[in-house]
Amino acid sequence: MSCSRTFLRFAVGSFLLLTAVSLSAQTKPARAKLSPEQSCKAYVKKFYDWYVVAVFNEFGKHQTPASERALKRKQFSFSPELTTALKADFAASAADPGYIVGLDFDPFTASQDPYRKYIVGKVTVDNGTCVASVHGVANGKQLQKYDLQAELKPKADSWAFTNFFYPAEGTQKKDNLLSLLKRLADDRATSSLSH
Repeated sequence: MSCSRTFLRFAVGSFLLLTAVSLSAQTKPARAKLSPEQSCKAYVKKFYDWYVVAVFNEFGKHQTPASERALKRKQFSFSPELTTALKADFAASAADPGYIVGLDFDPFTASQDPYRKYIVGKVTVDNGTCVASVHGVANGKQLQKYDLQAELKPKADSWAFTNFFYPAEGTQKKDNLLSLLKRLADDRATSSLSH
């Protein structure tokens, strides 16, 4: 009988030990859920980390501008309205390369001469819309004034860029990419009607 008890104790002890090991492996600490602001900031940072490298590799192995390639990247999302307007602008510029009929600057850096690094500054989320201020970095220091603000809306379990806002500079008023693309499209339509 003592042999049975020893075996029973061993079996019960082994079962409890295996159960404890199994439960501890299954209850790994869950990653802290990011707030909407943190999630949006991480998404915008990831985009600019990829985008700046793409811009500076533009004339290496890629003939297509980084702004056009960005629309095709599966890891980044753009609203249908913004995608359609940008594609129309890119197509118009490609069809008439001798003239400026579309954007004459990079829409995602608000520049013709982008910085080699961008930092995401202040991020706010209001009624589901995220606005992230994007600052260039010059001489190793973040510029105090933002270069542009990216607007995003939630899409599935991520974000989608919906517009970009540009600050007022000199005599130029504050502007945004969607409005600018619409004005350019209207100008092209008016110009084609007059010819």
